[in-house]
Amino acid sequence: MGFWIFLISIGTFAVLLFRFRRSTIIFGLAISAWIAAFAWNSWILSTCPGDCNIRVDLVPIAPVVLIATVLAIKEALRRR
Repeated sequence: MGFWIFLISIGTFAVLLFRFRRSTIIFGLAISAWIAAFAWNSWILSTCPGDCNIRVDLVPIAPVVLIATVLAIKEALRRR
């Protein structure tokens, strides 16, 4: 995942957080999941010796980010 995907996702959910202030837990969860995934990805890529083609560490991280994103999008559509 590129830096821009993280930045756009975090920014979008931050805007939705300020727009729909009643749903702070759901949007906060999505923002936290994306920030944690970004921090983990940055740390792994900085410590990788160069041969990190298979990223098994993303197996537990990706579903959490996906579920948080789907819940936040669902909440944004429901509020709209």
